[in-house]
Amino acid sequence: MENEKLVFLIMAMALVTYIPRIAPAVFFSKKVMPEILNQWLEYVPSSIIGALLLSSLFMKEGNLHLAVSNTILLSAIPTVIVAYVTKSPVFTVIIGVAIASALQAFS
Repeated sequence: MENEKLVFLIMAMALVTYIPRIAPAVFFSKKVMPEILNQWLEYVPSSIIGALLLSSLFMKEGNLHLAVSNTILLSAIPTVIVAYVTKSPVFTVIIGVAIASALQAFS
């Protein structure tokens, strides 16, 4: 009985995750969107990632944290440089995780 609940829960979570992803494709696949809307929508993913990252970089326990002890912020600086130079998402993530891990290990 417990396994059945777990399987149902996993399937329900998959469905809830899948619907918002597939719904726009289904509803807008036959419609022509205005060019200005397409240009505006190109910025949405970057804006969402920026909003998520900035709160993690600058906030600690609900307060602004710009001290040298902020290892997350310190690791973000060289990571952004690596991202800019290499333009490789995979390499950037690897370097970012390595730098953040090293800073947290030695602090």
